Amino acid sequence: MAMLRALSRNIPYLKQQFGALLEIHFWEVLVDIITVGLCGKLIEPLWGQMEMLTFFAIVNFGVAVITTAFYFILYCCTFNTEFLFTVHIHGLAGYIAGVSVAVKQIMPDLVIIKTPLGKLSNRNIPLTVFFLSVIFKLVGLVDGTYPTMFFSGLVVSWVYLRFYQKHTNGTRGDMADYFTFASFFPNVIQPPIAVLSNSIHSGLVRLGICRKVKLTLKPTDDIPLCSNASDIYEFKSDSIENDDKNDPNFEINDSQSVISRHGN
Repeated sequence: MAMLRALSRNIPYLKQQFGALLEIHFWEVLVDIITVGLCGKLIEPLWGQMEMLTFFAIVNFGVAVITTAFYFILYCCTFNTEFLFTVHIHGLAGYIAGVSVAVKQIMPDLVIIKTPLGKLSNRNIPLTVFFLSVIFKLVGLVDGTYPTMFFSGLVVSWVYLRFYQKHTNGTRGDMADYFTFASFFPNVIQPPIAVLSNSIHSGLVRLGICRKVKLTLKPTDDIPLCSNASDIYEFKSDSIENDDKNDPNFEINDSQSVISRHGN
């Protein structure tokens, strides 16, 4: 009951945080301006204005919910009231993370900078910025909520773009192999991350929270699939015409997970 009373007293504060897009530091405002400009130049022409607004709303609302729940769980574990009354959830850190994920999806192999340690491309940006935000938090350059909001933005935006974003051809999501959750991490640790993420997804499917994506494919469809597509998609055999099944020039290339027709 004491916890419920504390939560009820904090409801006005929570309402304030859900609607807050205020930045405290001037350099954070500059980062927000650059991010919005990047959206207008790169992403909006591909997605359209309405999809950009949808993405903005989903990411920011999801970040607010997850971050608030995270600090409330910390309060329940520690009974430290500072997590309820002194933590301020504000700014566009989650949306910046979402934009980095979208850029990774659109141009994953674009090299931004070359260093003696290797190349830094768009596929490395989301996780790199997250670890930088953790370092900045430790040295006091950003608030403690910044890494939490940024990581929440990574998760929310990836889930939306991976499974739910609706495209003009009627499909949803992006099941490309380069856009798996494990692809955010360095190559050496991708296998265990892939096992963990696939296990979580399979568990959610069994619980009925998530479901396997059912996709009806035709030989003329030009849809990129991931290498383990058999674990994700349930193909409908009647989507391929009988003439195509008997055509010796028609094959399914499992190694690259594409459907191709020789001679075309």
